[in-house]
Amino acid sequence: MLRIYDVVLAMAGDAGFIAERIERKERDLARQMRRAMQSVALNVAEAVGSFRLKDANAMRRLVFSSAST
Repeated sequence: MLRIYDVVLAMAGDAGFIAERIERKERDLARQMRRAMQSVALNVAEAVGSFRLKDANAMRRLVFSSAST
């Protein structure tokens, strides 16, 4: 498995903790943050599932474009 998946899972855990704190004042923002991290994790999982060595650069673009949106 790629190391990026472990990083994304760690980020999702951190984002969940932050979202809990944000939710006290900004419920919608907290939900948006959770959905965004779920999307990133699912995109990475999809890329890992269809990973071929020649597609490594395409996967990196997918992961980083998802993380920045």
